[in-house]
Order: sequence, then structure tokens, then C-alpha cells
Amino acid sequence: TLEGLYKTNHSIRQELDALMEKMTDKDLMAYLKDGAGSIGDMLKRLEEMTLEENRAMFEKGKEKIEKEKDKPMPLLQEREKKEDEKDGKLSPTEAEKLCEKYFSDYKIKDFQCVGETTSKKIMAYNVQGYDEKGTLLFAEISKNDGALIKFDYYENCSEDTFDIRNAERIAEEFLDKLGYDDMEVVRYKENGTMTDFVFVYEDDDVAYYPDEVRVKICRSRGVVTGFDASKYLENHKERKEVEPRMSLGEAKEKLHKNLTVESSRLAVLKAGKGERAAYEFLCGYENELYFVYVDANSGEEIAIINARTVS
Repeated sequence: TLEGLYKTNHSIRQELDALMEKMTDKDLMAYLKDGAGSIGDMLKRLEEMTLEENRAMFEKGKEKIEKEKDKPMPLLQEREKKEDEKDGKLSPTEAEKLCEKYFSDYKIKDFQCVGETTSKKIMAYNVQGYDEKGTLLFAEISKNDGALIKFDYYENCSEDTFDIRNAERIAEEFLDKLGYDDMEVVRYKENGTMTDFVFVYEDDDVAYYPDEVRVKICRSRGVVTGFDASKYLENHKERKEVEPRMSLGEAKEKLHKNLTVESSRLAVLKAGKGERAAYEFLCGYENELYFVYVDANSGEEIAIINARTVS
């Protein structure tokens, strides 16, 4: 079954890659106008690759959305509940001052608090400012402790001046400035001249994936244009030492015989409301690289993730 899914996924990726290489503004306008052109043809081919069972699940999902969409959301009730807990929390002015500190290198003229984000997991001030060229920076600052949760800096990024190595170094220096220690790049994704890095917390050679931070670098100017530490702030805590029942060698024996292991280590993954210890194997298969995770206690194969790594 997995072999079949792999082939289908590979075909879909080939279609998408081919489209991205050849797509023009004219193709995009034709699709937006009436769904025609090369984009429409490609989507039709992708639909033909999709299993009938998946189509049925999609239709069922649409029906559920239609039934649920008119139900009132509990956001207002949640906000009113949090309003009673404001005492001792950060003020909007303090959030603006913190942004001046966090973004001292961005030449932002004036930060202003423009609202709040309130949910079960996040209580934050929304703060924005413009640099001397009129470029917007939008950030979320925690109302509890003033931590920078996330931000986006809408800098024009059209040239490829900095290579991946330098971009990674810039991301690491930014995390150091914010006080994030023992963070390691586990993968990255390139989008034109933008590179998104995924960092996780590492302690005693164990990678803690729940403690994730994402950093986006514009390689035109070598500046951080995106940041998201929401998962790290939600999950990071003091933990007991990981003591797996299985050895690395025993877990390795559970892998498929056609996988070529490039590297391995112990990791901790998010599992529902808890965490799960697993061995992480970076494996090669048909000119692709994958992270394969094997439960460090039961030997069960948990996940297979296609990955691009920084080595």
C-alpha cells in the first residue's frame, strides 16, 4: 500500500514541479478567469490520480463544513473570560516598547498596538510598525510574559544574494539574540529567494520536536522576515531524561530493507496531549531523503517524512 501511495505522490509532485517551471502570468490569469489553461489541465490530471475513496471523504468533509459553518464560534465568550484575568498582565504600551527592543535593527519609526489575539492557547497583543521605506512589520507579543510569539516583515525579496549557509547563520544569530539556546536546524524549505528554517530544541543529543521554532530569511538582504515560536512557547519545559526500552540497533532492524540509513538519533515527538520517545533515522530511498521515526519503546514505525536537510 505504501509503495502505491509513494508512486502516486511522486507523480503528483512531478506534475506540480513541471507546472511551476513553465507557468506564466498568462496561464494564471486564464485559470482565474474561467478555470482554463495549463493550470486547469494540471488540476484535472491530479483529480484523475486521486482515489475514489478520497473523493468520497472529501465530499463528506464538505457536507460537515456546511452543517458546522453557521454555528456561533466561542471566541467572544473566551475573550470575555480572559478580560477578567488582565491584572498583572503586560500592557499595550509595554508590548510596543518590547517590539522596539526586539526589532532594534529594523529601523521601525513607531510601533503601535492595533488589537489582540485571544484563543485557548494564545493571549497576545498585535503590534505593527513601518520602516523608513514603508514596509510593514506585524508582530504578536505575549500578554503573559512579553515573549515574541511570531512576526512577519513584508520586505521585498527578489535577489539571491546570501547562500543557504549564510542564511542559516543569520537565523541562528537572531535566535541567540532572543535567548533561544541549544536550538538546531532539522530541515529547511526554499521558496524562491526565501528560506524557511525549522529549529528544534536539543538536549543531551536528544531532539525535542514539540519545541519548534520557525525562522524565515530573505536572502536578498540577509534579514529575518518571518518567525514563529508558538509551538516552542507552548511545549518547552523541564523534562526527565529519556530512557528508551529499545536500543538504537534494535530500532534500526525495524526499518524497511530498501532504506539506506544516513544518520540516526533519539528524538521526542508530540503525541496527542503527551510526548513520545522515538529513534529518528535519516534514510535514502530512490534519490530522495526521508525521516523515519520508530517508537523507542515498542518498535512501531510512527511516521515517514520527506525532508531536505542542512548537513
